[in-house]
Amino acid sequence: MKKGKIYSALKHLAIRLIAYFVILLLMIFFELKGTISLISPIILILLFEIIWLQIKYKNVNILVIFREMGIKKILKTILAMVGSVVVFFSLIALTVLFIFFRLGPGPKYFEEDPRKEIFINNNTGKSVCVIINFRYTEEEITEYFINDEYFSRIDTFFLGKPHFRHNGTSMCLPINRFDSIPFPKHFKVSILDSTCTFVLRELDFDEFIAFTKDESSIENNNPLTQKEWWLPIDSIINSCNY
Repeated sequence: MKKGKIYSALKHLAIRLIAYFVILLLMIFFELKGTISLISPIILILLFEIIWLQIKYKNVNILVIFREMGIKKILKTILAMVGSVVVFFSLIALTVLFIFFRLGPGPKYFEEDPRKEIFINNNTGKSVCVIINFRYTEEEITEYFINDEYFSRIDTFFLGKPHFRHNGTSMCLPINRFDSIPFPKHFKVSILDSTCTFVLRELDFDEFIAFTKDESSIENNNPLTQKEWWLPIDSIINSCNY
């Protein structure tokens, strides 16, 4: 008798596992279709339990089945249905947790800054001060539709020796990476000594481009299509002694 009950219980468990697997496949299908919701798996499980009762009692009419079962069996069946739902979501939660802790969180992707930049790196062996005038006039701001006026400014950078931590920096420009807006007409790069008093070298736009032009990243031979510029301080003031 006990063997028969164990066999019956294992049989019902196997049927439920197969049914849950089918429901999981249906959930994946609904997810791909964008129609999945919390109610979808619950409805599928309840439908499975009802169909299982109809097969077990060989009767399509569920009301007749409930009448034959009696109150106790009905309550047991309802508890079994609720238990099935709990077990189903528990299995999904445990699977998700296992995958998360096994594989870890996915790689983090950092969004690229939408603005163009000037990168400055001091490899001269001496501390320097760099002043960049990237301020547009009111007329230029209106003409070029400059929205981010905060970055239309004059900035001063103090760069230490190469073995110092702050020997490099960058300046964000008020230009979208995919635009080719002209630089301000008063654009200028000034490289000074560590006291920021003695000018070692000054660059206008043409001289700046001559030092920073990257042929591989420009289009139609237009340096303004370049998305970033690297300012080689050592090359610019290599001949300066102070």
